[in-house]
Amino acid sequence: MYKQILDSLLLGQKYLLFMGMMVCISLCGMDGRDVIFKEVIIPQLNGVKSTDRSWIYYHGQEMLRNLAVVNTVLNKEIENNYRPAKKRIEQWIQEKKIPVIPEKISWNRYFTKCAWIKIRPSFLRKKLELTLLDAADKEIIVRQKTWDNYIGLAVEDMDRPVFSGGSYMVYFYGYGYTFFDPYHGDRRVIEYSLWSDGTAKNKSCFFNFYNNRAIYCFSYLLNFPEMFKAFLKSIFIYEYVDRGELIKVYGFDEVIIPDNYTLYKTCSLADYYNNGSYDGLGYAIKNTLDLRYKKQQEKKKLENK
Repeated sequence: MYKQILDSLLLGQKYLLFMGMMVCISLCGMDGRDVIFKEVIIPQLNGVKSTDRSWIYYHGQEMLRNLAVVNTVLNKEIENNYRPAKKRIEQWIQEKKIPVIPEKISWNRYFTKCAWIKIRPSFLRKKLELTLLDAADKEIIVRQKTWDNYIGLAVEDMDRPVFSGGSYMVYFYGYGYTFFDPYHGDRRVIEYSLWSDGTAKNKSCFFNFYNNRAIYCFSYLLNFPEMFKAFLKSIFIYEYVDRGELIKVYGFDEVIIPDNYTLYKTCSLADYYNNGSYDGLGYAIKNTLDLRYKKQQEKKKLENK
């Protein structure tokens, strides 16, 4: 028991030490940052026992992320010495001559997994291919899934897959046809997901309001990218199956309305959901958003008094 307490105290001490280093780095000039990194942080990292490496990966990775953007010198040092799994994956991609743009690759927070999407042409519809690479102990594990009836990006700047918090799953929001009728069926915003064990799912995405039992297709928000992204941050999510179709509903509770929520940006895929402006969004949706934003602003004013 005493050993466990001591180990916990040592880990806490290391955490405080690294946090203190981060404060020093933020206050120092560029030269000072280099000195702190090379003469303080590197010896500390190198001095950690091999059995303690998990602490580096699971508690110090955020610090390494922050350090890597300080300047190119620190970034190179970290890339070469503290992201071995990332180097293995990048080398594997080069050896296999996989044509993927580095900027289009998403990495998990520990740089042990990466993923990307590729759009493949098809006779009637495009195909969406999602690839996940995992740097296991001795090999690179490849997971891949291809979906038919893909149309295009749901939001222009959301063109890379995203890892879940635990990195056990990667997902991507796209626009496609439901599988019921791929030729004349409904268009949906779809969450395409691929899990570390190879499981793949596609879920049609909807949103709803706490004062309204109806659910709305995310297609209504294709022309309002900022509001679209705000709903995706909802912490109230529920899922169910409707006639074989996986449904994912994002609740409105606790969703923070951005200041530019009325921003209209024409989406070429919106077709009959193309309302022309925020005023054309529809009373039920527009009124609920406006009321929530008004309450948000009133709360801010009270907090700032």
